[in-house]
Amino acid sequence: MLLLTTAALAAPPTVTVAWKKEASTLAVTAPAGEKVAADAPVALMLRSALAEIRIEGSGALLHAPLAVPDLRGTELQGELEVGLCNLDGTICRPTRWSLQGQVSSATRGTVALAVSEPSSDEEHRPFGPQANASGADEAFARAKSSGRAVLLDFSAVWCPPCNLLGAEVLHADPQPEELDAYEVAVLDADNRASFELKDRYDIGSYPTVLVVAADGTEKARMVGYPGREAMLAWLRTAPGSDEAAVVAAGPEAATPDQAAHVAYALVSQGDGDEAGPWLARTAGATDGVELRLARLALEPTADDAAWIAEHAPDRALLAAMVSRELAEKDATAWRRLVDVAARVARGTEQADVLELTADQLPEGPEQRALYEGAAAVVTAVLTGVPDEDKPWIGWLSHLHEAAGHPDRAVRLLEDAVATWPDEPTFDLYLSPLLLRLERPEEALASARRAVSLSWDDNKLRAVAAEADALIALDRAEEARTLARTELEAQPAPEPGTNRRTERYRARLQKVVDGEQARGG
Repeated sequence: MLLLTTAALAAPPTVTVAWKKEASTLAVTAPAGEKVAADAPVALMLRSALAEIRIEGSGALLHAPLAVPDLRGTELQGELEVGLCNLDGTICRPTRWSLQGQVSSATRGTVALAVSEPSSDEEHRPFGPQANASGADEAFARAKSSGRAVLLDFSAVWCPPCNLLGAEVLHADPQPEELDAYEVAVLDADNRASFELKDRYDIGSYPTVLVVAADGTEKARMVGYPGREAMLAWLRTAPGSDEAAVVAAGPEAATPDQAAHVAYALVSQGDGDEAGPWLARTAGATDGVELRLARLALEPTADDAAWIAEHAPDRALLAAMVSRELAEKDATAWRRLVDVAARVARGTEQADVLELTADQLPEGPEQRALYEGAAAVVTAVLTGVPDEDKPWIGWLSHLHEAAGHPDRAVRLLEDAVATWPDEPTFDLYLSPLLLRLERPEEALASARRAVSLSWDDNKLRAVAAEADALIALDRAEEARTLARTELEAQPAPEPGTNRRTERYRARLQKVVDGEQARGG
């Protein structure tokens, strides 16, 4: 049996790229006095502006040079995980390295990549191509001995409410005492390493936070981020919740009050379609906020809107958001909800109220003024600390554009791209914006930058952005080839198991089929 240890044999391997015309190879050589562990796992990722190379398997793969795509004239960055052993195989160590180098455009040559230990920030970064599910495995193992529940946070690097949840709760300093009851693990929902758990727990949107027993039994879930205080209140009660068991049993087995609670939870999480059968089971339920909000989302009436406005003004904003259909049926009743929300709103809730009001108006000066007011509110909460401001940038860029100031949106996103140069987040906002501004060449450059930094699910999104820009440049055949290549490179999930992956793939399939309109 191979013994893996962290014994202090710290020399790095050598990683070289050789090429002759279009043919390139990559070789990994153990340092002097060591060998690559043939039966230990190996994972290698290299990214350039032209290609992404991903190799996974056992160390035996590295016993000969590997054929790779043409890498001439590119700058490479990546990561390598490999087991290294002394020559007799008695002492082995798992190692992880950062890779970087430049391949010239000469016809032939060989270059050794720079191999270094990852920085501490990179080592513990939960998102990216190097992310894995080991944090969840470790959390479950700790829970079995500690007796705590496991808190699984399914998040994405580009997701504003995920970033806000992390900044205000999960990674806040000081840490909220509510987290003391949990073994916490963050999972990169874009990375395929998380897909097994996403499938198991039917995760479809982000953030989704699960409270799970040590044996894997789900106790409760929170979809979306309701704000710090509401999240902390939920964390205090979630370990003892039977919500998951009630949901699993179905609406027919629930009491009317349980059905009202589940219907409200589904509505507040944006799952209105799933809430319908639960609402139908609420006949005889105790009258209250949860029942009224669930009805407002699915069967909005002026009576329920008036009840919320009078008895639960702190929920008026949520009520107005979920009952936009009421704005057409009874504008006066819906407007009263918005007026109540405006009176009690604090912080960025005021921007929500302004945007919600603007959304109901026809295009024109009044609508743009409301969007501009919302942008001013969001701008006022910015601190100048990049990681604290990050969750608001995507929303703020949208508000600037809606207010008739797309130049402000572009500058904001370009600054964000420069601030976070190692992730695709803000190019995924910037490229579509540039396309809407009929600047396809710039949109293409932005999309390609996102592609070079993306992985798995967000790679599908970035490639779709690149295809859109190519179509806008009348290069539809190139876009189809690009989309087809990416679809072939990433395995399709089992139907119904990864809804976002399926949606991104469907978007690329439209490009392949020629259904994507020019610039669409």
